[in-house]
Amino acid sequence: MFAFDVFTHVYPRPYLEALPDAARDRNLEAYLGRVPAFTDPVSRIQVMDRHGIRVQVLTLGYPPTLETLDDGAAIRVARIANDGIADIVRAFPDRFIGAATLPLNTPDEALMELQRCRRDLGLNAIQMFTNVNGRPLDWEGLMPIYAVAASERIPILLHPINARVSYDWIGEYKLDRLFGWPFETALALSRLAFGGVLRWFPELKIVAHHAGSMISFYRDRIFSYAHPDSSALDLAQKNQASEAALAEFGKFYVDTVQAWKPALQCALTFFGAGHLVFGSDFPWGPEGGERYIQNSLAAVEALDVTLEERQRILADNARALFGVASPC
Repeated sequence: MFAFDVFTHVYPRPYLEALPDAARDRNLEAYLGRVPAFTDPVSRIQVMDRHGIRVQVLTLGYPPTLETLDDGAAIRVARIANDGIADIVRAFPDRFIGAATLPLNTPDEALMELQRCRRDLGLNAIQMFTNVNGRPLDWEGLMPIYAVAASERIPILLHPINARVSYDWIGEYKLDRLFGWPFETALALSRLAFGGVLRWFPELKIVAHHAGSMISFYRDRIFSYAHPDSSALDLAQKNQASEAALAEFGKFYVDTVQAWKPALQCALTFFGAGHLVFGSDFPWGPEGGERYIQNSLAAVEALDVTLEERQRILADNARALFGVASPC
């Protein structure tokens, strides 16, 4: 049984070279040099073949986000990054799908770049982060992006970044990524759900990283807080409002980058087998990322699901999302 990996990361060499000096991370670049799959698609395919991964979606690695650059640099670097991902996809069209990264600080430029990515580059997804330089994801500047993504059925892959509100010591013990990122994802999904984005654009498909972070675990807490705090509503009306909010959260897709069976089973219970998609976070992780692939595959294998549901999680849901006709 082959898998379709919806969330992997890549660093095209021209993109790394184009980053302004202030945004370059020499330690990261040294690490990338030790893991060839970050920059070399042939090495990446060899790993994929060892683990039965037929297709990967390529997203630009983090950090930085383009929104941390000045507007001119962000626009220029976005084009270079997207060109680099498109070059990999063109070289291996049966193995890779490319996700565009957009300079979202400048919505007009972002929309033009999205149209270029679709028209000229053939990129079939968008990667967004959990805030846009501090703006929430129901920011009005993003609505034209959502409109195009919905009408053209372009999935949006949502990746966390460091929380905007934090403590000076949050970087110690990697707490910013350990717990800060799930918190960021939960905030972003909440703004999308409570902000009405999925109601305005019902065809919009958003895939949240790390199994949807805290959402499934806090299902009852969402129910308790989601209704309007109004004495004019009786209990039945408040419950109805809370159920409607939960239904909005249930529209998201989530990946399997949470390779502990109880946590993944919780996400499965909340989102359902039709909204769980295989992801590995490759090439991050031990052993050049191969450990994360193995862990995610093992976690999906351990789920209490039917053979048909497991096939949907491993590949069929992603095929439908990304418009891939041939079976994996």
